Amino acid sequence: MRSDGTCSSCGAKMRWAISATTGKRVPLDAEAITLGNLGVVEWRGGPPAMPTPVVAVNPTRTLTEYRYLSHSVTCPNAADHRSTKRD
Repeated sequence: MRSDGTCSSCGAKMRWAISATTGKRVPLDAEAITLGNLGVVEWRGGPPAMPTPVVAVNPTRTLTEYRYLSHSVTCPNAADHRSTKRD
C-alpha cells in the first residue's frame, strides 16, 4: 500500500482517502489495521498500483478487508487542522 506523504504537523506517514458519505478528503494513517474505524468500500482512479480508497465509518467486516484509523484520531496536533465553525 502506498503512502501519500507525511503529516505536516507530526511528520507521521499518512495517505488520503475519500469519504463515501461526504465526498471530502480524509487523512488516514498509512498502514491498515484490524481495528481501524474506517473501512475501504471502493477504490477509485489513479494508476493501477496506487488507487485512492473510498472509506466509510465502520462498514461490515464482510464488505472490506482494509481498515484504517483516521489520522485525525492519532495525530497529536489534530486540533491545529480543525476549522472553527462560523455562527
